Amino acid sequence: MKSLRFILLLLSLTSLISCGGALLPGSSDPYKKIEYMSTAMAQGRWIPAERYVREALAIFKERNDKQGIADAYIAYGQYYKYGGWCKFEKDFCPKGSISRPKSIEYFKKAAVIFKNLNSNFGEARAYFGLASAYGGGGQFAESCKTFDKALIAYKKGKGKEKPFPFNRNFNSFEEMVNAFKEKACSQA
Repeated sequence: MKSLRFILLLLSLTSLISCGGALLPGSSDPYKKIEYMSTAMAQGRWIPAERYVREALAIFKERNDKQGIADAYIAYGQYYKYGGWCKFEKDFCPKGSISRPKSIEYFKKAAVIFKNLNSNFGEARAYFGLASAYGGGGQFAESCKTFDKALIAYKKGKGKEKPFPFNRNFNSFEEMVNAFKEKACSQA
């Protein structure tokens, strides 16, 4: 009887660890939740990743924190852009294809909010994500134009705002955008 209980306990723990948010930290800080979302996505744990960003967005909305809401929208854009969620959200991925409408929707929402906040760097981040989502969906002409918007927004913010982290494989945000833009525009 004890061995049966032990086996049931192990099976329960295994199911929690495999698909839930077990072993991922908790926090009331919405920016930490977004960070945890990225970690969960990197681990292929799409259910807790979505939960983290949903909780972060709820906190930002409760606080009426417009910048936080826009940051959560960027996180949602990233979440939907990568497509691992498709196995859980069949309506967005007909016949197994990876579509990007939700990703595009969230990046656009973020860009509008950042523009209204006069946050050029935030707007640049949103446009970069949007351009990547367009490119990932094969919309290369739209991707190419949107990378230009990211560069324009970024240049407007130079000297006025604190720069933000970008892909470490590049020396600057501009270099990164131009590399991605070149690839997208060559396919347009």
